[in-house]
Amino acid sequence: MNKKRIHSVLDGSFLDFPGEVPVTVFFSGCNLRCQYCSNADVVVKPPQMTVKQVLDFVKEGGGFYTGVCLLGGEPLNQPLDVLVVFCEELKKWGFKVKVDTNGTFFDKLKTLYSRVDYVAIDVKHLWEKYELVTPITQKQLHNIRKSVEFIRTHSKPYQLRTTVCTPIHTVEDLYTLKRQFPELMFQEYSLQGPQLFKRKPLSPLTLPQDLR
Repeated sequence: MNKKRIHSVLDGSFLDFPGEVPVTVFFSGCNLRCQYCSNADVVVKPPQMTVKQVLDFVKEGGGFYTGVCLLGGEPLNQPLDVLVVFCEELKKWGFKVKVDTNGTFFDKLKTLYSRVDYVAIDVKHLWEKYELVTPITQKQLHNIRKSVEFIRTHSKPYQLRTTVCTPIHTVEDLYTLKRQFPELMFQEYSLQGPQLFKRKPLSPLTLPQDLR
């Protein structure tokens, strides 16, 4: 609890947790290296805050905030026992908890599921094209598929989303993804920080009207 694991917090970001007034917690580090990562600083720079510091911050603002959103980086990249204590403390104080994950830590997600209220997973591409976005192992990809299936077949609110950009995605890719996951949300890429990989210049991919 006293080891620095968190890059920063953002309070009052209404977009991060539908229906809540959240504190958004950016956990440092990530096990993937997506070309379009918008939080590169969170991924590569040293953490600045401890879990205890964040819990104290949230508790002090408890009269205003209603939820806490765990972002990254990849929050589930942290030790499971730390995440369990963090979520249980938040729930004990009456906060709703949302976790945004890349889905590669399926076992951790299953364990935390009873301690959170909302799960969002980035579906980065068609399964057979994931490596266009990030280096990834077959085990990681298998875990993502299991994580997506898990949240789709359980009762809690969830979100599946894809950040789209060229030349990584094509319009045909998006229609195929939408057929596989009708609830999938697309968000247009915008460069908010340095790309973690410099292999290709990335640009927004304009969404067809029926995919907006």
